[in-house]
Amino acid sequence: MKTPCNPFVCSVLASLACLAAPILLSSASAAQSDDLLVVEAPGERGARNQLLARLANIRVTVHWNDASAKEVAQFLQSASGKSMNVVVSSRTVKPEAMPRVTMTLKNITVKNLMALVQDQTDLRFTYQSGVVFLKPKDEVKARTFLRMYDVRAAVMPVKNFKPRYKLGLRVNEEEAGVGVDDEEAKPLLFDADRLVELVRGNAAKDSWDRPGVSIDSLNGILLVRQSVRGHREVRDLLVQLGAIPPTLRVVARRVPTKLGSSVKPKAPRKPAKDDKRVVR
Repeated sequence: MKTPCNPFVCSVLASLACLAAPILLSSASAAQSDDLLVVEAPGERGARNQLLARLANIRVTVHWNDASAKEVAQFLQSASGKSMNVVVSSRTVKPEAMPRVTMTLKNITVKNLMALVQDQTDLRFTYQSGVVFLKPKDEVKARTFLRMYDVRAAVMPVKNFKPRYKLGLRVNEEEAGVGVDDEEAKPLLFDADRLVELVRGNAAKDSWDRPGVSIDSLNGILLVRQSVRGHREVRDLLVQLGAIPPTLRVVARRVPTKLGSSVKPKAPRKPAKDDKRVVR
């Protein structure tokens, strides 16, 4: 027999689910966007984002039965018109030996189609110099950059400064002052080395051995060189561990004045036709 749910508890759970849904959807969308068309050269992320926006508005129907990588590239280039050029590229595998694709889809955007190809195969789409490259997953070299994370609050204990003597006692002026507590500091959940191990083992696991990717700790500062996706996973993990605070986003909205209305700027006054005032 099922136990009926308390109405108050049910309403609270429903409210939490409504609040969490946009966050989960935005995280999934961000992950998909970062994985698709990986930027392999600096300064090209803006052009890549513009291309993804155009591909999200182009819809196609596909019937692929054991299609080769070259056939997939030709179809995508033809479907996108003049939006992009797709080239099959591999240094270790011949195009004929690359994974093949089988799928039948109707009325799907080119952006989502490319994402499905990546999900079902080991093929990846990258972006460089205005050209889209279709290559094996192992040959993708995402652009990395350095970012610093301040984790001093989590890995460095704070000394307890307290008065050397209790209030009310008479002491010599030479002996009065502030001292450092000699008691042992409370043990931390993890030190800097342990935090580095946790990051390497739980965020972007398969990327730390790649060239250009690194993580170091210096005086409570994590120096992380990673890709966009790698930094996102590192930050999410540090937030979950309580090492850094979460990022708060503020959205500016129009302030309503009355019910159903909002503040609108007043239009400039136009002079009347019969206005005979002379402007000197």
